[in-house]
Amino acid sequence: MLEAAYGYSPHNATLRLSLTSVYGLLGAADAAAVPFQSLGVKHIQLDTLTHHLLPALLGGGQWEKARRLADEIRVFHASHARDAADTMMMAYDAGTFTKVATLALALALALALTLALTLALTPTRERVFCLLHCEDCFP
Repeated sequence: MLEAAYGYSPHNATLRLSLTSVYGLLGAADAAAVPFQSLGVKHIQLDTLTHHLLPALLGGGQWEKARRLADEIRVFHASHARDAADTMMMAYDAGTFTKVATLALALALALALTLALTLALTPTRERVFCLLHCEDCFP
């Protein structure tokens, strides 16, 4: 039924995520990756949407794809944590104080993201697929 709905509405993000989740539950990691990748997930979406795909990749033995996805999540968090304070200071120096307030909220969000479930689970999942697959994952 989901595939039929997706055929009628191929740009519907909810259908794409639903297909990703269902394929993952069925153990079809390659099939789960197709609708997810068509979403073009990036930035904050990495943190909020990868729970649809990452378990499917790990459960389906797609170690390298799961590792790349986990790396993207970590890069996003590191980049955001590094850049948020600098951007806020540039806005303050330019005298755009309303932007400072907005960026302060973004910085608070960055701090909250460090506690996010996806970020917390990513290193654990990486260790699991390293134990199962990789020989040289640990220094």
